[in-house]
Amino acid sequence: VYSTPEVLEDLQGRLADGETWLYEEGYDEKLEVYRARIDGINSTVSQMKYRHKEHALREELFPGTKTFLANITNEIDAFAKQFPWIEDSLIGRVRELAKNATEWFEDTLAEQQKLALHEDPVLTSGAVRDKVFSIGYVMQRLSKTPKPKNWDAKRADKSKPGAADSADAANTANATATNSTSENTAATNSTLDQPQDSEDQPQNS
Repeated sequence: VYSTPEVLEDLQGRLADGETWLYEEGYDEKLEVYRARIDGINSTVSQMKYRHKEHALREELFPGTKTFLANITNEIDAFAKQFPWIEDSLIGRVRELAKNATEWFEDTLAEQQKLALHEDPVLTSGAVRDKVFSIGYVMQRLSKTPKPKNWDAKRADKSKPGAADSADAANTANATATNSTSENTAATNSTLDQPQDSEDQPQNS
């Protein structure tokens, strides 16, 4: 099922020829010749095993992936409320990651569903982990952003009458908050900007 009848017939022929060759001309050949024959067979077998593995992983990962993406907007909203001191720009970038991941998954899944099992997959388990579940990793990193000093007191002051007269004090608190979170923000930006790894695929036979 993970290869065509023609490829399987060719593979069986090469195996039979190899056995005959091994006991006739090949008995005193150099090691490089043996390796070349084995590599040719392994290339075909590896492709079949790869397609089988990815098919099994798709069946395992995709239900959870669809649920994760369906709930991600609400998850980010709740996250922003839980950690209100995290910069809006960083929350916005997480939303952008989620939007891009959702569009990528839906588009690539549509392409994958057009392919037969004997064709190389376009939607791989490695790509799903890199593009989708990495969002959770970014949110985990952001959750470690320390609450700025006097954050609770500053929020309480804003709710009191005459809070506008305390603008200078609020600006000072904002400067303190920026300094205390700058290191974590820089680390998170690095995570958001780094290219995603892609899963290596076996060479086509």
